[in-house]
Amino acid sequence: MFPTQFGVLMDELSAEAAAAGIEDFRINVGEYGLFPSVDDDAPYPGQETMPGGSYIAGMLNSFVRQSETVVEASQTWVPVRMFPPEFTESPPDPNPLAPAGSVFGLYSSVFETNAEWHAVDTDVGGDGRNIPDTGPRIRRMEDVPYVDAAAMQNKRGRELCVFLTNRNLREQSEVTIELPKRYAGKSVAITRHRATASERPLPHDFQDSWEEPDVYTVDTAIESVDRDGSLTLMVGPASVVRLLVDNDHGRPATIDDDGVWSGLNGSDSDCRRGRRRPSR
Repeated sequence: MFPTQFGVLMDELSAEAAAAGIEDFRINVGEYGLFPSVDDDAPYPGQETMPGGSYIAGMLNSFVRQSETVVEASQTWVPVRMFPPEFTESPPDPNPLAPAGSVFGLYSSVFETNAEWHAVDTDVGGDGRNIPDTGPRIRRMEDVPYVDAAAMQNKRGRELCVFLTNRNLREQSEVTIELPKRYAGKSVAITRHRATASERPLPHDFQDSWEEPDVYTVDTAIESVDRDGSLTLMVGPASVVRLLVDNDHGRPATIDDDGVWSGLNGSDSDCRRGRRRPSR
């Protein structure tokens, strides 16, 4: 849940800079990751798990919303995902197939074209919880929605991209997104990263395989926005969802990359779920 508060802190910092007369104020987030200290008998919600992937999605959503100010942000695992070990039977961790790598790929693949994106407002509402005051780093925050969302529109003003994640580890959430009227009835590509575990609360299982995702599944479906411009969908615990809405070419333009690495023995020709080898 903290990424929502981190976004508020960045917004407050930007306001203070403006009040101080600082022009062209920019924020560089040197490194962000989830490496919590937990009790011996408590689950570890690190970046190897789907709850950790949901945290990464929340941070990226905050950066999208603050994109006029945030210039750079470095995720701890990205260099490893870009240069995975090869030709070894049991590579050392971290694993590029871990949720942290795949969620980052789900977001970053949208920016691999020449399109220029700009953040736009979006609101999904729904149930939430309070963030407790845990000391000087995290302050109390009331009614933080479980489902976090960020949206952006390309410069042409046609294609719309929305990212969502559900921080509730116990229940799925029904979400209704109100889109601009111009998207009523349009097609939308929905790509979901969903945890495979059925236990609740969702266990903090680690990704083990270097060939296929095992703590999550990935699927993409083409659906339609309702005639009133709304879109309702279910978002599972710790799930991450990307929506790409029709850009007037009859279908969403970017549906061939779900962010998931092709695996240690994959190849450039591996087209399952749009997977590709990382660039070198």
